[in-house]
Amino acid sequence: MSEPSVITVPGRTPMGLAALLRHRVRRQLPNAFLSETRQSSPPPASGDVLADRVGACVAALENLRDKRSGLSFAPNVNAIQHMLEVRKTDFVAVSSSAIDPACFLGGWLKGAYLWDYDLPSYSHRAGDTNGYYLLSRVKEADREALGTARSPGCRDVAR
Repeated sequence: MSEPSVITVPGRTPMGLAALLRHRVRRQLPNAFLSETRQSSPPPASGDVLADRVGACVAALENLRDKRSGLSFAPNVNAIQHMLEVRKTDFVAVSSSAIDPACFLGGWLKGAYLWDYDLPSYSHRAGDTNGYYLLSRVKEADREALGTARSPGCRDVAR
Protein backbone atom coordinates (compact mmCIF):
# COMPACT_ATOMS: atom_id res chain seq x y z
CA MET A 1 0.00 0.00 0.00
CA SER A 2 1.37 3.40 -0.90
CA GLU A 3 0.24 6.95 -0.18
CA PRO A 4 -2.45 6.07 2.39
CA SER A 5 -4.68 8.91 3.56
CA VAL A 6 -8.01 9.48 5.28
CA ILE A 7 -10.81 10.69 3.00
CA THR A 8 -14.57 11.18 3.13
CA VAL A 9 -16.41 8.14 1.72
CA PRO A 10 -20.11 7.77 0.88
CA GLY A 11 -20.77 4.34 2.40
CA ARG A 12 -20.26 2.35 5.55
CA THR A 13 -18.89 -1.09 6.32
CA PRO A 14 -21.51 -3.82 6.87
CA MET A 15 -20.95 -5.54 10.22
CA GLY A 16 -21.94 -9.02 11.36
CA LEU A 17 -23.09 -10.49 14.66
CA ALA A 18 -21.44 -8.85 17.68
CA ALA A 19 -19.04 -6.96 15.37
CA LEU A 20 -17.06 -10.16 14.83
CA LEU A 21 -17.22 -9.93 11.03
CA ARG A 22 -17.14 -7.00 8.67
CA HIS A 23 -16.88 -6.40 4.96
CA ARG A 24 -14.96 -3.33 3.87
CA VAL A 25 -16.36 -1.84 0.68
CA ARG A 26 -13.78 -0.73 -1.89
CA ARG A 27 -14.29 1.67 -4.75
CA GLN A 28 -12.03 2.57 -7.63
CA LEU A 29 -11.27 6.29 -7.64
CA PRO A 30 -10.58 8.16 -10.90
CA ASN A 31 -6.90 8.82 -10.10
CA ALA A 32 -5.84 5.12 -9.86
CA PHE A 33 -6.42 5.07 -6.11
CA LEU A 34 -8.88 3.00 -4.12
CA SER A 35 -11.11 4.06 -1.27
CA GLU A 36 -12.15 1.69 1.48
CA THR A 37 -14.87 2.16 4.08
CA ARG A 38 -13.74 2.04 7.70
CA GLN A 39 -16.80 3.09 9.71
CA SER A 40 -19.51 0.51 10.24
CA SER A 41 -23.24 0.54 10.06
CA PRO A 42 -24.99 -1.13 13.00
CA PRO A 43 -25.57 -4.87 12.50
CA PRO A 44 -29.15 -6.14 12.17
CA ALA A 45 -30.82 -7.37 15.34
CA SER A 46 -30.15 -11.04 15.98
CA GLY A 47 -32.20 -11.65 19.10
CA ASP A 48 -29.05 -12.25 21.16
CA VAL A 49 -29.04 -9.32 23.61
CA LEU A 50 -25.29 -9.34 24.29
CA ALA A 51 -24.32 -9.67 20.60
CA ASP A 52 -26.75 -6.91 19.60
CA ARG A 53 -25.44 -4.54 22.26
CA VAL A 54 -21.79 -5.22 21.39
CA GLY A 55 -22.51 -4.57 17.69
CA ALA A 56 -24.43 -1.38 18.45
CA CYS A 57 -21.67 -0.20 20.80
CA VAL A 58 -18.92 -0.77 18.21
CA ALA A 59 -20.96 1.01 15.53
CA ALA A 60 -21.64 3.94 17.87
CA LEU A 61 -17.94 4.20 18.79
CA GLU A 62 -16.82 4.10 15.15
CA ASN A 63 -19.35 6.76 14.16
CA LEU A 64 -18.69 9.44 16.79
CA ARG A 65 -17.75 11.90 14.03
CA ASP A 66 -20.45 13.32 11.80
CA LYS A 67 -18.34 12.84 8.69
CA ARG A 68 -17.90 9.32 7.25
CA SER A 69 -14.21 8.65 6.83
CA GLY A 70 -12.37 5.92 5.02
CA LEU A 71 -8.96 4.99 3.71
CA SER A 72 -7.60 6.03 0.33
CA PHE A 73 -4.53 4.27 -1.04
CA ALA A 74 -2.74 3.07 -4.14
CA PRO A 75 -1.75 -0.60 -4.14
CA ASN A 76 2.03 -1.04 -4.31
CA VAL A 77 2.80 -3.14 -7.37
CA ASN A 78 6.35 -1.94 -8.06
CA ALA A 79 8.06 -5.29 -7.42
CA ILE A 80 5.61 -7.11 -9.69
CA GLN A 81 5.97 -4.49 -12.43
CA HIS A 82 9.76 -4.78 -12.14
CA MET A 83 9.64 -8.56 -12.65
CA LEU A 84 7.23 -8.37 -15.59
CA GLU A 85 8.52 -5.27 -17.39
CA VAL A 86 12.22 -4.93 -16.53
CA ARG A 87 13.27 -8.54 -16.01
CA LYS A 88 10.77 -9.75 -18.66
CA THR A 89 9.67 -12.85 -16.75
CA ASP A 90 6.80 -14.78 -18.30
CA PHE A 91 5.12 -15.50 -14.96
CA VAL A 92 5.20 -14.01 -11.46
CA ALA A 93 3.71 -15.85 -8.48
CA VAL A 94 2.65 -13.71 -5.54
CA SER A 95 1.33 -14.77 -2.15
CA SER A 96 -2.15 -13.50 -1.39
CA SER A 97 -0.81 -12.26 1.94
CA ALA A 98 1.66 -9.98 0.12
CA ILE A 99 -0.63 -8.29 -2.38
CA ASP A 100 -4.06 -6.79 -2.30
CA PRO A 101 -6.52 -8.20 -4.86
CA ALA A 102 -7.35 -4.61 -5.73
CA CYS A 103 -4.06 -4.52 -7.65
CA PHE A 104 -5.79 -6.36 -10.47
CA LEU A 105 -8.24 -3.50 -10.94
CA GLY A 106 -7.59 -0.11 -12.42
CA GLY A 107 -4.88 -0.93 -14.95
CA TRP A 108 -1.89 -0.96 -12.58
CA LEU A 109 -0.46 -4.05 -14.19
CA LYS A 110 -0.42 -3.07 -17.84
CA GLY A 111 0.64 -5.82 -20.23
CA ALA A 112 -0.14 -8.55 -17.71
CA TYR A 113 -3.12 -10.65 -16.74
CA LEU A 114 -4.19 -12.99 -13.97
CA TRP A 115 -3.31 -16.47 -15.24
CA ASP A 116 -4.26 -18.54 -12.20
CA TYR A 117 -5.10 -18.10 -8.54
CA ASP A 118 -5.88 -20.01 -5.39
CA LEU A 119 -7.76 -18.07 -2.74
CA PRO A 120 -6.89 -18.49 0.94
CA SER A 121 -8.74 -21.13 2.92
CA TYR A 122 -10.61 -19.72 5.87
CA SER A 123 -11.78 -23.00 7.30
CA HIS A 124 -11.24 -24.05 10.90
CA ARG A 125 -8.45 -26.48 10.05
CA ALA A 126 -4.92 -25.70 11.15
CA GLY A 127 -2.23 -24.75 8.68
CA ASP A 128 -1.39 -22.19 6.06
CA THR A 129 -4.20 -19.84 5.07
CA ASN A 130 -2.36 -18.06 2.24
CA GLY A 131 -3.37 -18.38 -1.37
CA TYR A 132 -1.52 -17.21 -4.45
CA TYR A 133 -1.92 -15.26 -7.66
CA LEU A 134 -0.03 -16.26 -10.80
CA LEU A 135 0.40 -13.36 -13.20
CA SER A 136 1.54 -13.66 -16.80
CA ARG A 137 3.06 -11.12 -19.13
CA VAL A 138 1.07 -10.81 -22.37
CA LYS A 139 3.08 -12.48 -25.11
CA GLU A 140 2.64 -12.57 -28.88
CA ALA A 141 1.66 -16.27 -28.60
CA ASP A 142 -1.22 -15.20 -26.33
CA ARG A 143 -2.43 -12.68 -28.89
CA GLU A 144 -2.23 -15.25 -31.69
CA ALA A 145 -4.13 -17.87 -29.67
CA LEU A 146 -6.87 -15.38 -28.81
CA GLY A 147 -7.02 -14.24 -32.43
CA THR A 148 -7.69 -17.78 -33.67
CA ALA A 149 -10.17 -18.49 -30.87
CA ARG A 150 -12.50 -15.61 -31.75
CA SER A 151 -15.85 -16.56 -33.20
CA PRO A 152 -16.50 -15.79 -36.92
CA GLY A 153 -18.75 -12.83 -36.01
CA CYS A 154 -15.87 -11.15 -34.17
CA ARG A 155 -13.30 -11.07 -37.00
CA ASP A 156 -13.64 -7.30 -37.43
CA VAL A 157 -13.00 -6.55 -33.76
CA ALA A 158 -9.82 -4.45 -33.33
CA ARG A 159 -6.89 -6.16 -31.68
